[in-house]
Amino acid sequence: ASVSSATTHKVVVGSRPWLTEHGHSIPYFVDHQLQQFESKQATVVLAAVDGVLMGAFVLTVPVKPEADAVVAVLKDMHLKVLMVTGDNRRTATAIANQLGISDVTAEVLPHDKAALVRRLQGRGEVVAFVGDGVNDSPALAQADVGIAVGAGADVAVDAADIVLIRVSQQYSGQGLCCCTFFL
Repeated sequence: ASVSSATTHKVVVGSRPWLTEHGHSIPYFVDHQLQQFESKQATVVLAAVDGVLMGAFVLTVPVKPEADAVVAVLKDMHLKVLMVTGDNRRTATAIANQLGISDVTAEVLPHDKAALVRRLQGRGEVVAFVGDGVNDSPALAQADVGIAVGAGADVAVDAADIVLIRVSQQYSGQGLCCCTFFL
């Protein structure tokens, strides 16, 4: 007869702030490498087992090729463009710099995105919010105009007023972005 015993381990997976908040230390040399990834537009997710850092997942999503042109068109229309993201500040800043966005709010929780939209509305701003994920849904619903990217999460699409299906890289003579969308 064989005897088996199960061993229980505590596995924690999350962002660097979340792991440190829950008592896990990040060695300096690891932290330095993580900062290098983040400055190159990567999001890092860490994994610890029984209080010991065991690994990191480096996630990247390329910026859409037309994104900088869309931001430029919006600015040409004298619209204020902000970036509000749950990503870490270093990654968000690197992406914002690439797109020409100077006003960045990073490391924002989903309910805080909606609260930011409410604050802007409270100052009399008319807010259009563009998002593609579950974390964007509260802000999409709160915005005067919620714009979901069609390939995003179903809940984001459901919360939006407009769903972008495809953004063309061509622009009209008036500087307006040509988009295919449905209401």
